[in-house]
Amino acid sequence: MVVRIKSGKSIKGVLNYNEQKVGQGKAELILATKFACDVSELTFSQKLRRFAQLNNKSQKVNTNAMHISLNFAIGEKPNTEFLQKIVADYMDRIGFESQPYLVYRHDDAGHAHIHIVTTPIKANGRSINIHNLVQRKSEPARKDLEQEYGLIPAESRKKENPFTPTPANLEAAVYGKAETKAAISNIVREVAANYKYTSLEELNAILGQYNVTAYRGAVGSRQHVNRGLSYSMVDRDGYKIGIPIKASSIYTSPTLNNLEKKMEQNKLKKIPYKKYAQGKLDAVVARSNSLEGLIGGLQQKNVQCHFERNDKGEIQKVYFIDPFNRTIYEAGELGYTLESLFNSLKYKKASQTDKQQRNTSLSDLASLERFKMDISLEIIKNLMATEQTGPGMDPGFFKKKRKKKRKPR
Repeated sequence: MVVRIKSGKSIKGVLNYNEQKVGQGKAELILATKFACDVSELTFSQKLRRFAQLNNKSQKVNTNAMHISLNFAIGEKPNTEFLQKIVADYMDRIGFESQPYLVYRHDDAGHAHIHIVTTPIKANGRSINIHNLVQRKSEPARKDLEQEYGLIPAESRKKENPFTPTPANLEAAVYGKAETKAAISNIVREVAANYKYTSLEELNAILGQYNVTAYRGAVGSRQHVNRGLSYSMVDRDGYKIGIPIKASSIYTSPTLNNLEKKMEQNKLKKIPYKKYAQGKLDAVVARSNSLEGLIGGLQQKNVQCHFERNDKGEIQKVYFIDPFNRTIYEAGELGYTLESLFNSLKYKKASQTDKQQRNTSLSDLASLERFKMDISLEIIKNLMATEQTGPGMDPGFFKKKRKKKRKPR
């Protein structure tokens, strides 16, 4: 069993995520502990109000939302009763037995898994210590539960068949097709959590593939000064459309501060994949003689190009995105300046043109020589086929004239 724990500042965002899955038919609420009524009778407002009552008792604590997932091995198919029992056991062992929590069974992946929504704020206004919770309590609890319930241990699965939750099959956001906030949130959560970007520009290059952008606000604006961040849908020309949503309203909280922490970590995480991306780029550049050829060649190798342009439409930077390893590199990281990259393409195109011209010239020269030779052969043939004294010629023409002797004076 693999356990994942995320903490945040928006209990509403965590609740919204799971309720949207329920609305889409991809999840089901199977347990509600420390709530006043049965699961079937709970409304969204009642769920949110119950958590808010506790969170309002401690204004000093910023982290008031917990999102825990228990993931079972492929092939394990626990029923609802089993899930309810193991969740209660797990929550008791990590110190959340007295907290209200909701349990959702999700059916949107190839393995059985559940999501638990709760808060660390207790009835007395104090907070449960969640510092290093995974190592202190969650990991020991997981190992004990695996043994007691006969589950496949996470360690053995990592050795034989590593468990890596498959990212959502993202589709580009289309304005008006789906609820704006849900569409943007789904894309931002997936990209921000899984890609190895090291700047906001790189993050936007990836998000741009899905018609989404992160925006800090105009320089000097209140949003920019306060280091705020919002996400918006964009049209095919890159212009923002629809209502933007605040980063803090997404339950994983992909704010500028949190993203910058992740960017620092990604600087090291992306290093092992650099040679892989560089090898693909070198191979395509070697046989491309145009920008279109470069883009098409990389797409065949599952690498996407992103061009950053200025107001005049001139290319300023080129990024190469590898969705397989979820990495992104600026051309300079892979050994190419913008000038050297385009000069290489122009040089090969010019070389190919010169070669074609040379081939054409040589072909024309050869044709001319063949023509001359054919004419010469024809003349010789005609001369040899005709007698030396051909018709119409005076035979005497070919007789030598005798020289007259001069009389002696």
